[in-house]
Amino acid sequence: MRPRRLDAVIAFAGVVAVVLVAGTPAPAEAHTVAGVQPTNYRSEILAVTPAVAGLRLRLLDLGRRIELVNHTSTEVVVLGYQGEPYLRVGPAGVFENRRSPSLYQNRPLPFGASATTLPPQADAAATPTWHKISSGHVARWRDRRTRWEGKASEIVRGTHGRTRVVVTSWTIELRHGGRPVLVDGRITWMPPGSPLPWLAVALALLVAAVVMARAQRWGRLLAGCVAVLVATDLVRTIGQTTASHDALGVEVARALLGGIFSLAAWLVGAASIGWLQREDDGGLIGAAAAGLVIAIFGGLTDISVLSRSQLPFAFPGVIDRAAVAVSLGIGLGVAAGAVLRLREPFRLRGRAASP
Repeated sequence: MRPRRLDAVIAFAGVVAVVLVAGTPAPAEAHTVAGVQPTNYRSEILAVTPAVAGLRLRLLDLGRRIELVNHTSTEVVVLGYQGEPYLRVGPAGVFENRRSPSLYQNRPLPFGASATTLPPQADAAATPTWHKISSGHVARWRDRRTRWEGKASEIVRGTHGRTRVVVTSWTIELRHGGRPVLVDGRITWMPPGSPLPWLAVALALLVAAVVMARAQRWGRLLAGCVAVLVATDLVRTIGQTTASHDALGVEVARALLGGIFSLAAWLVGAASIGWLQREDDGGLIGAAAAGLVIAIFGGLTDISVLSRSQLPFAFPGVIDRAAVAVSLGIGLGVAAGAVLRLREPFRLRGRAASP
């Protein structure tokens, strides 16, 4: 491939990547397949009073959702923001009250909307209209009481990295066979670590990948870099997806649809490994494309992971941060190194070069 034609291909790929990132309503969610963004606010359940055998509650998605499991023979009713019956979970399944304002307030806002517009049938004082949504005994719902929304709390400003409780107590009221059950929790601001060490790691990996591309056995070295890059991004996607604790089918669909750009990069990167080992131009083009896409959608758009303390990740947070550093550093390094190799005359990079 001639240098001018190569430059045109590289420029076109760069423009496409920029348009994809800039045209996404929420670029930071491009690779966060669960749609949950990192934060510095930790929400936790402190107590369920009184404790009921067979009734279990936990927070999901960093406090954005609640899961209630009812293994008892008695129905549990979840009360909404105005004390109205909102959800019902029992032996007959899971039901939602179509008259509950909380039902509509807890739904995700349409793009561009800043507030929920309640439909005419929403009335906290009306007789509940129950609609069955599941035959199981597990209910999951979004709840504004268990998460921090909006700007940073005044309490955390000027704390110099100290932990602060910003919501001393939030409460969700249940009815277990007519008996009140209170779920109490709190929200704490957890200071984040500095992103600088991780950015230094990313820079070191970038330089190392470029140096490998200039080495004598560059084909095998770049093939190894691409293999590490794809494996790292795959592991990170699994960690993000399984953190939601949804059904396996839902998690697989979310990973495939939410990470469509990464999926394409995995396939192209895997295909380029064999060509790189043969020091073929096709391997360099595939490596450059895969490296650039993973660097953008697995590193750049998720760079806030490096400066947040609470991460939507099923494994330890250090793995998530390391994966972002690897995606950013090796991804850009492989892309840059492959482009430099492609721009060299064939006699200097091909295996058939004359001595």
